[in-house]
Amino acid sequence: DLPADSFALRGSWTLDGQSITATGDSDAIGLNYHARDVYLVVGGSGALTVTRDGQSVRIPVSGPPNMRQVVTGDAHGEGHVDIELSPGLQAYSLTYG
Repeated sequence: DLPADSFALRGSWTLDGQSITATGDSDAIGLNYHARDVYLVVGGSGALTVTRDGQSVRIPVSGPPNMRQVVTGDAHGEGHVDIELSPGLQAYSLTYG
C-alpha cells in the first residue's frame, strides 16, 4: 500500500546526489498523485513504460535530461501510475501541473 501523494521504487537502482539510475529489467517508480498533469525529468537512452488504469504507453527517451509528460489532463485529479524505466535511464524529479 502506497500512501496518498507519495512514491516508491521497485527493482534495482543506483542512487546518487541528483538522480536515480535504473539498473534492472523491471525497475519502476510507483506514484500516487493528486494533480492534473504529471511529468518526469529523465535522461539517457531507452524508454519509459507508463501504466495507468490498466493501459500502458511507451515513451522513447534519448539524450540529456528532459521533462516527459507521463499523465495528461487527468479529469479526476488523482490516481496511481507506474513508470518503468529501461536499464540505464536516469530519473531526476517528478513535477506536477
